[in-house]
Amino acid sequence: MSPPNFSSTADASTIDTTASPTTDAAGTAQTSLRSMVAGDSRPVDRSTDRNGFIKQNLSDLREETDLTNFVFSPSAGGGIAAAGITVTPASTQLSVTLTAPSLPTGWTISKAIAAIIRQQDPQSGTLYNVSVQEDSSSPYSGLVFTGLINGQVYIVGGWFEFIKPDGTFAYGQALMDDGTPA
Repeated sequence: MSPPNFSSTADASTIDTTASPTTDAAGTAQTSLRSMVAGDSRPVDRSTDRNGFIKQNLSDLREETDLTNFVFSPSAGGGIAAAGITVTPASTQLSVTLTAPSLPTGWTISKAIAAIIRQQDPQSGTLYNVSVQEDSSSPYSGLVFTGLINGQVYIVGGWFEFIKPDGTFAYGQALMDDGTPA
């Protein structure tokens, strides 16, 4: 399975501007789950391996009534989960801080990655846009999503990208939480 690759850093303020649930808004970091399933390889390439993503989420969410069990990063390359995730709500925004884990000898952290998606029923929801932020400097608290809807619950995931001593990358399993802008 390919590692997650949420390389865009567009402002989360674009989360509600997508023209349809199957089309990315131009110039945003949004990815439609429906377009991934429908076979549009461009969004899939930006997030993760298509088959792995479908296996990880669609079967797990088949009987669910919300996205609480959604997985942004299942881990790849032997990556380590973050030591902690903190989601801090404010008016129209969520700030995410990731706590770095203890690293094996020779490993370094390349960046922290956080992603959000609106909480909704996966059987009938239509707003499957994922917004992503990245922060490459400790203490990994620059993961701020703005332009969100007050009172709307968002599922939040955070993980690290690591560089191993041999120069290969590893990705930690996402720690999951939720947040509601005040």
